[in-house]
Amino acid sequence: IATGLMLLTGRRSTEIFKSANFDYVDESHVIFTGQLKNTRCGVAVHNARDSFVIPVLVNANRIVTALNKVRSMKPLSDKSENEVNSLTGSAINKAVKRNLNGHIKRAINQSIDSLVDFNHLEAKALRSIYVHIAQRKHAPLSVLNTFATDVLGHATKQTAENYMQYMLNPLEK
Repeated sequence: IATGLMLLTGRRSTEIFKSANFDYVDESHVIFTGQLKNTRCGVAVHNARDSFVIPVLVNANRIVTALNKVRSMKPLSDKSENEVNSLTGSAINKAVKRNLNGHIKRAINQSIDSLVDFNHLEAKALRSIYVHIAQRKHAPLSVLNTFATDVLGHATKQTAENYMQYMLNPLEK
């Protein structure tokens, strides 16, 4: 469930297990609060947002319900970020490899296919994949970096560019 939420919302695993909260806006959007990594070199980012609307890749009610289920199954909100990563990181990466590698490999642009070892695809790649899918549903390609900055909650476009490592194959007509 957690890996699905990561892919469908673009949130980090620690956010899913510890800090995220999703409030229903409409069928395709939630208000997200609980972003982690709002600091750079130990200094708070001045324009980091406490909450913002993000697109989701399935019905928003299902996202809210799934997050509540994850939290009830594995309550970790009282743990530090490092503790949450230690307790969940290995299992999350195994789940990505077991459940998503084949599906993701078929969707990724063939020009980079040879550069990526899909047997070692990690959970952090889900944010990049989410950005590309959500952008296709909600914004023109010409604004991809701005869109990524907005939905990932980054302070700068340069930070969002770290999530542009994958491209999706063109949609079939």
